[in-house]
Amino acid sequence: MNFKAKRIFESIKREELSKELTRLSGAIYDGKFFFDEKEIKLKDTLFLKQSLKVKDGRFYLDIQIKGDIIGQKREKSPEVSLKKKEKRAKRKRPYEAKKIKKAMGGLWKNLSRAIRNQEQFPEEAELIELLDKYSKLTDPDWDKEWQICDRRVRELLDQIKKGDFTQAQNLMREVNGLIKSCHKIYK
Repeated sequence: MNFKAKRIFESIKREELSKELTRLSGAIYDGKFFFDEKEIKLKDTLFLKQSLKVKDGRFYLDIQIKGDIIGQKREKSPEVSLKKKEKRAKRKRPYEAKKIKKAMGGLWKNLSRAIRNQEQFPEEAELIELLDKYSKLTDPDWDKEWQICDRRVRELLDQIKKGDFTQAQNLMREVNGLIKSCHKIYK
């Protein structure tokens, strides 16, 4: 038996909410409850997940309860588990990429300091080498954004060589913005 149902209470008083949660709690304790006229018989072990978010004077409390139903076997579709494995494999990037990214982060801090102090950047060759290595390990989903970022960093390094620290600082701000927006989308 597979189905999906929702109950949404648009606006409910605290007292009514308390009664509804108490009713649900009692039903879970008894091991069975009704939802949309369907009886659900619960096994003894359940999983509970709670999350709380407070933002702009409001709170959001999510409570998830899941478990197995008595008299029914859980069936995993081979197609679904294959898709999950593919997604997991796609998400995993080589450990080498993480090491390169961490090294670039350290050099980025040094580069930022050099621009602030209007000094040349002695680790330029090392940063370019890391950029080249990282370019080979990018995910196809965000490769385009990475290429833009890579070009801006190289332009920034050229501006430092020329001694144009104002333009280098502008490019650094742009790259920081690209990094932030990329992380919002893909992380």
